[in-house]
Amino acid sequence: MVAEGDKVAVRVTGTGTNKGAFRGIPPTNKKVTLWMIQIDRIAGGKFVEGWSRYDTFGLMQQLGLIPTPGKRR
Repeated sequence: MVAEGDKVAVRVTGTGTNKGAFRGIPPTNKKVTLWMIQIDRIAGGKFVEGWSRYDTFGLMQQLGLIPTPGKRR
């Protein structure tokens, strides 16, 4: 976590198992690790804006929906 001025940036890593439908895709029961960057703006002691990005491409590769170079399905 890094804070400067009115903004705070956080990098988060999460893990889990795909047990439910995801964006219309049936469960794969595969274990995944996902990272995310979150940046928030704070005003008056409250979070007033936020932006986040996560590794969608990497997630889809881990779920087996996009081929990973050098790996076979």
